[in-house]
Amino acid sequence: MVDVRDLLAEEALDLRLLAGDAGAAVRWVATSELEDPAPFLEGGEVLLTTGLRAGRGRRDWAAWTARLAAARVAAVGFGTGLSHAAVPAPLVAAAREHGLALLEVPAPTPFIAVSSAVADLLRRADEAADAAALRAARELARDAGAGDGGARLLRRLGRAVGGSAWLLDGEGAVRAGEGPVPPEAAAAAARLRPRGLLAASVDASPERTLLVRPVGLRGAPGAHLVVRTGPHVPRAVHGTVDTAVALLGLVLDEDARRAAADERLVAVGAGLLLAGAADAAGAVLAAAGREVPARALVLRTSAPQRPPALPADALAAPAPDGGLRVLVPGPLEPAVAALRRSGCRVGVGPAATPAEPVALTAALADAAAALERTGPGRPVVRWDDPVPGGLAEALGSPALRAWAAGVLAPLSALDDAERERLLATLRTFLVHHGQRQPTAQALGVHRNTVRQRLVRVSALLERSLEDPTDRAELWLALANS
Repeated sequence: MVDVRDLLAEEALDLRLLAGDAGAAVRWVATSELEDPAPFLEGGEVLLTTGLRAGRGRRDWAAWTARLAAARVAAVGFGTGLSHAAVPAPLVAAAREHGLALLEVPAPTPFIAVSSAVADLLRRADEAADAAALRAARELARDAGAGDGGARLLRRLGRAVGGSAWLLDGEGAVRAGEGPVPPEAAAAAARLRPRGLLAASVDASPERTLLVRPVGLRGAPGAHLVVRTGPHVPRAVHGTVDTAVALLGLVLDEDARRAAADERLVAVGAGLLLAGAADAAGAVLAAAGREVPARALVLRTSAPQRPPALPADALAAPAPDGGLRVLVPGPLEPAVAALRRSGCRVGVGPAATPAEPVALTAALADAAAALERTGPGRPVVRWDDPVPGGLAEALGSPALRAWAAGVLAPLSALDDAERERLLATLRTFLVHHGQRQPTAQALGVHRNTVRQRLVRVSALLERSLEDPTDRAELWLALANS
């Protein structure tokens, strides 16, 4: 960047600073003798004038200077020896009041020499910026291989552009970078996110410029780069940012590939661990930078609708029924919340030592039993939660239903009417604690009829209705049929 101080350093011009800030940035040179040149300026110019039509008194010079300061000119170069023998004192006072750089251009120095000097300074600044950008690109390329998710690259980029840089993830959180992200930059990244890899944002003000660029190699952006730099952004800085965007895309892609490979290793290691091969699981998990947990809660889930974003320390492996078997060493709630977001019902078993196969198998069985008790109104059940339906629900497993069907199978050969009569008689008999008279009264039949039906039931089912064990089993069979 070229500033007024650089122009003053050109000894051949013999310029003298009379007032204002010599550090103001210079973008170009303009020459004007208009009474009000401000509407024709863009900011950052050195305005050359002889004051031919500008000021007539203190008040006029004050208003003229205020308009130029508002137009953000870098400096006024006032040529003496033509319209004015010296720079008017009211102009000097007004320039001091507004902090506007005021240069005296002596009569021997033609305005064209000042213009040429500025052009040469800008050319040299561009060449220096291009060389610095090339060096920065080489250094950024080295930093991209640091394996730190782009943190070193972002620090280098911030220094290269004279500001700061951050990488925001898909949710707008800071993935890498130091210090708070400007709120307006985070908002711009949120607006750009749905628009893909071709959308970008530039927010410029007199104090700073914010650049927001999408980062990724294909598809939707994986992140957004935010760069804060000075108010004037040279072309070379844009080139440096372009380089950083390309390199960060490669960093994200490599990170994603590495994470996917690690996820596959973790899934294999978790499967081995849950199959009882703790030593082999430890070796596989170590390759992914993980280890067999000393203690973990054991979960079983229904089939997920989409892959769950489990906590980093959790281990998950597919179950034969399409669900998941999950070991959670840390807090339970984040893991359950992630599984619920993925559409799973969750059965929570007790904590176990994963390296002990017998304890792990028992905990998995408890978690599976808890999963059996889940439903639309109870998506998460712990193995030790009370059973709302009592003993019947606690025993209502598929295995028990299959056993009940086997116990009552001999009645299936009867016609429907006789089968229903015998089942009703047996159920009523058991409800009345094996007493025939109350059973007969409840059914509205003779006591002998009850006796005859019970004899037939006993013969068909090969069970003694006088044996309390047989009666208990028949009650369970009826309750689960």
